[in-house]
Amino acid sequence: MRYSVTDGADKFEFHDSKVVKSVIEDDKLCFIVKYLNIHNAVPENLSDKHMEIKEAFIEFEGFELIYYTIGTPWKYDENGKLCPEGDIIYHTHNEGTELLRTAMNNDFTVISFYVEELENHKTYELSCVGHSEQPFFEFRFRADSMKISWDEYISPAWYEK
Repeated sequence: MRYSVTDGADKFEFHDSKVVKSVIEDDKLCFIVKYLNIHNAVPENLSDKHMEIKEAFIEFEGFELIYYTIGTPWKYDENGKLCPEGDIIYHTHNEGTELLRTAMNNDFTVISFYVEELENHKTYELSCVGHSEQPFFEFRFRADSMKISWDEYISPAWYEK
């Protein structure tokens, strides 16, 4: 690949990016992503605008799932506080990983992507919109590193036009 950034999630805008292929293998989580945007102040971006990447390959090494959860409807209670209509179930370990693999059988869109830096690894949390059988899901995981690689840009990011 022509360009790459390691451990630089803050250099990208993941909102509305589409994961078109994903694989969990051994201790790696890999995505092929479309509609990912890179900020303009990143050395790999020679434009003065945020740019949309044609197709990116993202690899998390040292992947370990913390939890996977299926979206649940939310409502306002009698005090006006927003709360889930039912219990939020956090699937962990092998069960959570298998549910995540099932959700990743189809394309999904990333709604939010958060990174928390800890002493010897990072924790990532993705909120996603999937297919009709699994319309919303979230997962959180640890990884030792994240590398994003790509070859070309399409155009300025949609919010730059």
